[in-house]
Amino acid sequence: MRRPRDSQRARLYAAERTAFGDPRACPARLATLRELCAYVDQTLGDAWFEAEFGRFASVRVKDGRGTRHAYSAYDLRSRALLLSFPRWARTRPVVLHELGHAASARRHGVIAAHGPEFAGVFLGLVRRFLGPDAAGRLAAAYRSHRVRFAPR
Repeated sequence: MRRPRDSQRARLYAAERTAFGDPRACPARLATLRELCAYVDQTLGDAWFEAEFGRFASVRVKDGRGTRHAYSAYDLRSRALLLSFPRWARTRPVVLHELGHAASARRHGVIAAHGPEFAGVFLGLVRRFLGPDAAGRLAAAYRSHRVRFAPR
């Protein structure tokens, strides 16, 4: 099955910048790969996360050397997750964004990468792991930038 067109990608990224600022200028960065892996493990091991999205069969976190963008790759069959974060992307909102791709694939199957289903899952992750204030800022930015989002 073909992935649907990713028609709101630019609007979603603009909303994230409005809510959280430019990740390249974020002073509260997860400084080392060890800190990054610990945050990923803490998030994936959270009881709420496991109840909502289940467990991943395997998780691999790469340091992102040689890449310009953060990314996640999730295999629906093997349930394996690969995450990659260049230094600029090692912030909590970016980590949650990438985990949101895998979580929304687990919940919804093949969807537009930044479509309403993803946006709803990402908002739920932000609410859980960054708090209601951050979730409120993101929801307001979604409305301001006309990002459609489905309830979790």
